[in-house]
Amino acid sequence: VRTIADAESEAERQTLGRIAIRKVAVGSAPRVMAGATLGEATRAIRRSTGRDRVADLVIDALDRFAPACEAAILLVVRGATAIGWKGFQRAGGGLPEIAVPMDDAGLVPRVVELNVTMRRAAADLDPIDRLLLGSLGHTDGDLVVVPIAIADLVMCVIAIATPENAPLAS
Repeated sequence: VRTIADAESEAERQTLGRIAIRKVAVGSAPRVMAGATLGEATRAIRRSTGRDRVADLVIDALDRFAPACEAAILLVVRGATAIGWKGFQRAGGGLPEIAVPMDDAGLVPRVVELNVTMRRAAADLDPIDRLLLGSLGHTDGDLVVVPIAIADLVMCVIAIATPENAPLAS
């Protein structure tokens, strides 16, 4: 899996015959609205049985109940990589495919290691974190990374782009 830290190869830039090879952005999660309040949405997430449904509900809850969240993506930790799964952008359009290396410096590996939420302003981000924020469609503001742990083991994280110092509910 090519991560956001890897340079694009010559083969990815070339064309095949006369047909240009292009990457297709992954679309936003479909609207799944469960619950009229954050409490009801949280209950729906906890009661869901399938991981796809849980992910859709989490992204929907962020979209509806976290107005400071301008973009978010759920990343699944798989070995040395955290791979983008589902997400959204308030500005519209889809998010690109994202894979974050876990062996480099950055917020995602730290959050997975420490199992704590971390937040940094764009000016203070490491190069990988700046690429992640850019993949969320932003060059300024803050990058927030929230762990999702099962039995104290971080399995996923949510990467969120917010305006600088914007308040986020827990």
